[in-house]
Amino acid sequence: MNKEEKQRIYDAMLIKAWRKDITCDRLRYWLRPYNICITDPELIRTPKWLPIRVAVFVGAELKPLSDKLFDGDPADDIKILNWLGKSGLKCQKTNRNMHKDLLNNAYQIKRERNENAYRKETYFKTKLAKPEETKIRGIGVFRR
Repeated sequence: MNKEEKQRIYDAMLIKAWRKDITCDRLRYWLRPYNICITDPELIRTPKWLPIRVAVFVGAELKPLSDKLFDGDPADDIKILNWLGKSGLKCQKTNRNMHKDLLNNAYQIKRERNENAYRKETYFKTKLAKPEETKIRGIGVFRR
């Protein structure tokens, strides 16, 4: 199965799922017999989060498709599917790897801040715990 066939089957199931008002997780099970996964990087209109409802995802990320589905009857779904294939409509937030990188970077920054705060705190605790050292200079010549 090539990329275009996968995308067409996915789009058809997306329209069907929108009509049935199911979650993206359930859509994943509908695509299983076709050996298509929602997280496949070849698909261009995929949700970022799976527990979201398909209607919410389409309404938020694919507004033109949502408008066509609201205006059209279920009998017009083939026309909408053909339009969707030619439209080149994409989601802005499909790239999961970029999202993972952003989360990983935020985690690293938070961890470094916590480590720096801990170091600062322990430094001041040890500084306060030590008695002040006094230096006594004797009379004489200092050599280096």
